Amino acid sequence: MNSGRSMLPVLPPLNNANPSTIDYKTVSENPDKVVDLVDQLFDQIMELAQVNTVVYAIQTLLAPLYNTKKITLWHYIESHNTFFSQTYKIHEAVEGSILQEAFTEKKVVYIPYEKRNQKKYTQNENISCEQDNVLVIPMVPRTGTVGAVIEIAIDHHKVFNTDHYQIAQLLMSKFKSYYSYLIDEDPLDNEAIQLLVSTSLPETYKRISGLLSKFYAARVVEFWMLRTRDNSILKVFDESENPTNVEQDMAGIAGYALEHFVVINERYMKNNKNYNSQVDGNGDYSMLCVPCQLDDARRWAIVLRGRVSPPHYSRCDEHTLLSLTPFACKSISAAILPPSELPQFDDFETRFQALLEIAMTLSGQLDIDNLIPMIMSRACSLLNAQRCSLFLIDRATNMLTTRFANGVDKGLQIPITQGIVGQTATTGAILNIPDAYSDPRFNKQIDIETGFRTNTILSVPIVNNRGEIIGVTEMINKKSGLLFDDEDIRMMTAFNVFCGISLDNAKLYQASLDLSKQLTIFTEMSSAIKEDSSDQTLKSIIMNAKNTLGASGAVLYIYNSDDKSFQVKDQVGKGATYGTTFAEKAVQDREDKIFQPDDIDNLLFPAQSNNNSKLGKDDSYDSFDSISSRPITPTKPGKTGSARVSMLLSTATTAQLPDVNIRETIVCIPLVNNENTILGVIQLTCPWTVIPEDVKMLKSYAVFASLIIERQNLKGIAEFGQDEVEMNTWMTKEEKHSMTEIPSKLIIPEDVLKNNVFTIKFNSLEWDGIGHFKVLFAIFHYFDFFQIYKITNEKFFRFLYAIRSMYKKVPYHNWRHAVDVTQFVTYQIMISGLEKVFTKFELFSLVVAAICHDANHDGFTNIYNVKAETPLGILYKNQSVMETHHCSIAIQIMSHEETNLLAALNQDEYIEIWSLIIQYILATDMARHFEILKRFNDIYDGGDFTMQRHDHRVMLLYMILKCGDISNVSRPFELADRWCDVLCEEFFRQGDLEQAQGMAYTSDLNDRSHLDKAKSQIGFYTYVTLPMFQAAGKAVPALDVNMRQVLSNLSVWKRKHAEELELQKAALAAASDKPKTNQTQQQQQTNNTNQPATNNNNNNNNNKSENNSTSGGGTKLGQGPAPKDNNKDNKENKDEDTIGEELLLDENGDPIVDVKMSISTLLRESSEHIKCYPGDDKKK
Repeated sequence: MNSGRSMLPVLPPLNNANPSTIDYKTVSENPDKVVDLVDQLFDQIMELAQVNTVVYAIQTLLAPLYNTKKITLWHYIESHNTFFSQTYKIHEAVEGSILQEAFTEKKVVYIPYEKRNQKKYTQNENISCEQDNVLVIPMVPRTGTVGAVIEIAIDHHKVFNTDHYQIAQLLMSKFKSYYSYLIDEDPLDNEAIQLLVSTSLPETYKRISGLLSKFYAARVVEFWMLRTRDNSILKVFDESENPTNVEQDMAGIAGYALEHFVVINERYMKNNKNYNSQVDGNGDYSMLCVPCQLDDARRWAIVLRGRVSPPHYSRCDEHTLLSLTPFACKSISAAILPPSELPQFDDFETRFQALLEIAMTLSGQLDIDNLIPMIMSRACSLLNAQRCSLFLIDRATNMLTTRFANGVDKGLQIPITQGIVGQTATTGAILNIPDAYSDPRFNKQIDIETGFRTNTILSVPIVNNRGEIIGVTEMINKKSGLLFDDEDIRMMTAFNVFCGISLDNAKLYQASLDLSKQLTIFTEMSSAIKEDSSDQTLKSIIMNAKNTLGASGAVLYIYNSDDKSFQVKDQVGKGATYGTTFAEKAVQDREDKIFQPDDIDNLLFPAQSNNNSKLGKDDSYDSFDSISSRPITPTKPGKTGSARVSMLLSTATTAQLPDVNIRETIVCIPLVNNENTILGVIQLTCPWTVIPEDVKMLKSYAVFASLIIERQNLKGIAEFGQDEVEMNTWMTKEEKHSMTEIPSKLIIPEDVLKNNVFTIKFNSLEWDGIGHFKVLFAIFHYFDFFQIYKITNEKFFRFLYAIRSMYKKVPYHNWRHAVDVTQFVTYQIMISGLEKVFTKFELFSLVVAAICHDANHDGFTNIYNVKAETPLGILYKNQSVMETHHCSIAIQIMSHEETNLLAALNQDEYIEIWSLIIQYILATDMARHFEILKRFNDIYDGGDFTMQRHDHRVMLLYMILKCGDISNVSRPFELADRWCDVLCEEFFRQGDLEQAQGMAYTSDLNDRSHLDKAKSQIGFYTYVTLPMFQAAGKAVPALDVNMRQVLSNLSVWKRKHAEELELQKAALAAASDKPKTNQTQQQQQTNNTNQPATNNNNNNNNNKSENNSTSGGGTKLGQGPAPKDNNKDNKENKDEDTIGEELLLDENGDPIVDVKMSISTLLRESSEHIKCYPGDDKKK
């Protein structure tokens, strides 16, 4: 045990805290107030520790409480497993000490003197003797490892009572929460660290790497060197007296960083293309590699591998390691070379250790009022300077301010453009002034007032981790009388890196304290908030968010996901200058967004931004998010982050930093509820750069805003129901009862209806939300269903809301698909003129069936439901399982008066329309596809088809709906392809489940890993869809245009399939390394073999089409038997691909439809046989 002092040190007088203000008698007189006393006591400790040391605070404030001066704070030194007392400058081994039990058990321990005599603890008589009773209080931070203990000793004639013990336990709990604010991780006393300087490479490596490992929480620290004369690479090992040579091709990531002089920061080493498992080790570890050029002969790099917590290295780690690397590498280099070559070795390592000490000290200080004097004191010590002043930039006033400067009683404030420090602040230049009085920028007034003589000045910028200049340190006069040199500049530049980070941390800490107070207020308010004060609370939230960020303005938007609109709920300060542009981007990306000035320019003025200098990602330090390597040498000084970091390695005294541009930054935080639905956006405008840490604080406000908005929504739902709330958003009270006009907010402009909604180009994917309702309102209004069947806007809205809620969120058979099918059914009726052929009653039943035809579809086929024996499969076995279920859902929805679209019908009409709706929905079962198609073709080709027969009319309506159900194939190819992907995903979903249940695939299309998309579509088009559209086209010639679009899409799929086959053949040929001539012959043979089959297939299809259109006397609607057209035969005999490619479009891009029907003739012939229903023109 080290010898200690004979008495307690003389302590300085108490400044801000006074132990006399604590009523210690309260403990014994009022035991119930122990908790309040401890709170008061701990507050005093925290206050006093800020102006003195934590040792002094604890000893001073606990002494009167326990009536003893024998109070000692012991720091635990993990590397030596000992305790260290800064007061007595002594060590105490943990093993066998009186402190061991409290340390091991992590609890307050009372040791009476009798126990001490029995156990024979090791002890230091200067602190306590064998006749003392001892109370030991461990200080355990949240990490769970004891960092320090407090030893309190009293004479054995006195005793610790229960109050003393309870206070000790409460203090232990307090220390757990606030330990990191009171005590540094390691004592800064050099006697405790005891890092002895040695020129031995293993010892130097072990010492330096140990410091780096601890500071960066790295599992492994390595030093690498590249000799420029022969490009040889060496690696320093702790067990080797000399560096070990490494072959260049075996040097891994570090070798690449040395050769190309780049910083490499990898989240996972194995992701780097230069990763070598033999030299780089565990590829799942993170890695940070920073090179530096010490001289022309050698290039060094420090490699940190496997950060412990957090698991990845940050940009801040890069920044600080860049500043430390030259000093650490010089220490290692000095240990390798003879001392005669580098006599300043001791100074290198001493400065390196000093920098790390300062880094640890500054990182533990979060009170900016204490941090600034500490920075100034450490700076003077580091450079052996007489004085130091620290100026901070005030962006709001464009002034440089300091609350304290050596030799000046009060703080200074000067314009940012004036003086030596002003030039450093605005340009980033490091200014080394050898004679201050000869420099015209120097202000002599302070010297005159203080009587101090300024000789030399070193002015260095402080840069934060965002690369912004936030202040300047001005060093004045070296004590030695010498000038500041290049080593001083390097040291000060590195020192200021830590200053910048610490100042930012202190600001964030203060902001977090403010935020904590505000959130406490919010929490209290949220529990007692009144219904009529929610809007006021929202205003309070955005006001506090604005103040926390120091923003110039804040706006709260409410977002409507149905029509993707924004409404300003409230705003504070500067309003939304740029509209909703940035809020829209945040909603689109569904994430918090920080828009820097360049981002704002790009969004607002894209054309102008594209003409500006186009920098790649490697040109901007701040733009690197996923790129792992970055050049150190700057390409555009003053613009790139490389210019900032290269300054750390440069010996120049005029290194430049980017210009200071005071421009706006915009932050957008989406407000999201528990279901991940976006409710709104908080947008703030700031006059300076915002960092991710700021956003984290703002998200707290966003959470509260989301809760209040959600509560307001739920309140409305509770009072009126969700459908009522949504309906009130889209129509007025008067509009609800209308049967003649669509609500104004649901009207689609006429040009959009004409050029999009009622065309083949309609894309249901782009009309999500209220858009689908708008489309269906337009369709019902077009057919005049509202007025004919007395359907109010309110009833139709409620019906749509109810039926939409029954559609499940499956990939394909969902509400989008229902709207898509309904639109295509309407489109077919419109382009063919069938609205003049079918009655309104028939059309009404068809459109309602289309809306309901897949309600509550689970995304699985009928055969799966039967084989898997799902409840539906069991219930509807031997039936159309899903289609029967869809019918039951439709019946369920329209059994309620508020959603019954059929309420105006009489009993006979009611029975008839349900019969039709059910028939239509059941007809969509693909298992009946070929049966229905064959029956239709047999009737039509047999010449028996007539619109005078009810069953024939229904059969044609089947065809219209079934074409709508598979209409994706007849959309423009881009749309058809997108729908194909969606359908495939639903098939794959079923296939994955079949595999998980041990079932065989019910269809080859369900196999995710072996699907040939193009080939499957060729089969589907050829055997399923094309015959259906051909049949519809021969009965209704105007619908032939859809068949031609199917042929056009089929030709694309065939071309894609052929290209895939060519690629496969080429790959096989390359793998077998066959001569080119053999490949050519094989290709020709393949083409010759395939060609006849293709021609035969085309001829068969064409012959079938021709026979279907002329044989049997089948009557086309309103046209009768068609005479043979030789020109048409010639066109049909062309290759299918040619027919598809010759599809003609009008000026709007729609297929040209040739309507060749005599509707009046058909109506005249069949009018006597058509039943009349509401909405039908009886005069016809």
